[in-house]
Parts: sequence; C-alpha cells; structure tokens
Amino acid sequence: MFGSERLQIIDLLKEGFARRGTKKFVTDVDDTILDMSLVYRTKMKEFAAVISGFANTDQEEVFSLLVDALNGLRRDYNVHPTIMQEAARVVALKYGLRYYADERVVVATDRLMTIYEAAPPVFDGVHEALQAIKATGIEVFAVSNADPSWTRNIKLPQNGLCDIFGDNVYCIPPYEFKDVQGWLRAFDCLGISPNEALCVEDNWRSGIAPLRQIGVPDRNLIRVKTDYDYANHGKIDGIEEVEMFKDIVGTIIKV
Repeated sequence: MFGSERLQIIDLLKEGFARRGTKKFVTDVDDTILDMSLVYRTKMKEFAAVISGFANTDQEEVFSLLVDALNGLRRDYNVHPTIMQEAARVVALKYGLRYYADERVVVATDRLMTIYEAAPPVFDGVHEALQAIKATGIEVFAVSNADPSWTRNIKLPQNGLCDIFGDNVYCIPPYEFKDVQGWLRAFDCLGISPNEALCVEDNWRSGIAPLRQIGVPDRNLIRVKTDYDYANHGKIDGIEEVEMFKDIVGTIIKV
C-alpha cells in the first residue's frame, strides 16, 4: 500500500506523463540506473596497478592509457568484451610486456575481464523512482547495450529489478552500436512508438542523439549526468538533465 504522500506523487506523475503525451517509459541500464562506471574504474585501476609494477612506471599513466585505448576502440568498433582485451593488449605492448607469453599479464587481464561477470550496484533511489512510475500504469522498459545473459541473469536480478521490468528488457548486442538502427530495433521489438516514449539516458552520443533521430520528442528526453567521461561528449542544448535517476520524478511532475 502507498501512503498518502506517495499517492499524491503518483497522481502528479500521471499528470506529468499526460502533459508530455507519454505512454511508455524507457530507461538505459548502465550508468543510468546501475553504476557500471564504478566497476570499470575499479577493475581498470587494478590492472593499471599490476602493469605499472611490472613496467616500473606511474599507475595513473597506465590507467589513462588504458582508458584512451578503450574509448578509441569503442568509438571505431563496439562495446564487446574483446575490445577491453584489445585495449589491455595495447597497454601491455606499450610497456614492452609480452601480452600472450607473460603469465603475469595473462592473469592480470583475466582479472580485468571479470568486469563482465559483475553486477554493478544500483544508484540510490532508483527502486523508489521506478516503482512510483510503474504505479501510474505506464509500461516500464529497459534497454542495454550488453550481452543479454549479463543483463538479464546478473545485473538486473542481483539488484532486485526483475519485478519492475519483467520481460520488458531489450539488449542491443555488444557487437553492434547503440545507434539509430540499434534503437529502432529495440523499439520495434518492444512494441514502442518513439513519439509516445519518455526516455532516460546518460550518454549523449549513443543515447540522446539517436533517440532524437528516431523521433522521440525533446520534451520526452531526460539525461542523467554521469562521471563516465566518454558519455559526456556531444551535449545537446535544450534537453533536460538531472543529477541522478531518482531526480527524474521531480522533473516529470514539474509544470
């Protein structure tokens, strides 16, 4: 049962959705509702510490090189886990380490790749915000650019989010880009019309920009700020931004 204050918020959300013409609510997963950047930073810094020890060089320098290599490869290719392996190989070779022959590097890389077995923590207030939105009767969907088994079997269930999304989850394969075509396929598979969806994303280039291109109105786009630097490039003026996902409730209900 919802308390009177909660019921009032739900009524205000209903009014907010009606003003925006919203019938479906779509959210990105990584770095929007789950702190994926925390997992990446932690594991990448561990790898950098190991490599810097072997190469007798500065850990932050190694970490920066790994970040740059990863972002460059992702920009040209995709977010498949093998891209992380390739970034690690580039870094190891940079410091004269034999990536395939040096057992120490192999072990460090294996530890780095446990990123793709982890369940990143859910951001504060996400459950409450999603539950309030779902209580309005609006259908709630999640879209991720990651392996379906990782998203469906680890990330969402280990954060108690399966009951909220149910089967309304679509994963753009990690060997494909999260671009216009990726979003179109996601919306088609989920049965969503862009002009009826309110979408929440953290990434300007792979989220907000292509969503605009497929027809989601600017009034129905909300960007969650992130400390994942790669997602902060390509800012689009006029799009509402919030500090954290939980803040979208206030954004939706404001007149």
